[in-house]
Amino acid sequence: MIRLARKICKEDFPKLRLVEEEVQYQTWKAAKHAFRYFNPEVGQQSIPVQRRFFLLFRDQFLKQLRKENRRWRRTMEKRLNAELEAFEHPPKLETVDAAVGEEWRLWSQRLLREALKRVDQRTCTIIQLRQGGMTVRAIARRLRVSPKTVSNRYSPTRIGELVGREVGRLVLALPAGHLQGIVAHLHHEVGLAPTRIAQLLCLPPEALTEPLRRACAGIVPIRGREDALKLLDAALPRRRAAKLERILS
Repeated sequence: MIRLARKICKEDFPKLRLVEEEVQYQTWKAAKHAFRYFNPEVGQQSIPVQRRFFLLFRDQFLKQLRKENRRWRRTMEKRLNAELEAFEHPPKLETVDAAVGEEWRLWSQRLLREALKRVDQRTCTIIQLRQGGMTVRAIARRLRVSPKTVSNRYSPTRIGELVGREVGRLVLALPAGHLQGIVAHLHHEVGLAPTRIAQLLCLPPEALTEPLRRACAGIVPIRGREDALKLLDAALPRRRAAKLERILS
């Protein structure tokens, strides 16, 4: 039974990645069900009794793994929504007041909107559909692909990394003066700490050392929200931004 269970897990549910203890537990549950409900006098008598028992065990084991697979997919969907919401909601800190939270929300929404312009059309569509609450299966039907393709290529971790990477590239593509103006606004007018600015802009803290130094020294003029948001419009096209990123690295 254990060999059969391992084979089913490997071939039919590779994404579950059950450890040996979990496989044994699911095997025990399916075997318990089979011993309880198997009746050798019922069913096609031309099939050997042992074969019919294993078929009952296999059906129950598959049923249990389908349930676990649905649970895993719901967990992945919740994780994806949480990662996407991180671009739309302020960090949950006791020291963040309502005004700072509103500024964080506005900036994160704008950065996410700009990042979506830089990804391929299918990725953009999937992110927007997931934000709208559509399930993986519904997205797969709409795009005419398998649910496994949506789950594998557009997993929560991959989408989170992709969006963060595009936001970082967008910021790096800004002229130096524009980036410094944005940092000065976020630091002085909004009141974000340097680590929070780096988190919002999806950049390592050391990348903001010079903009922060100039902002603190008063070298960069402080702009209002609307003027600071307009500075994002000066981002280079994606191809030139990638070239600039390679040069800087």
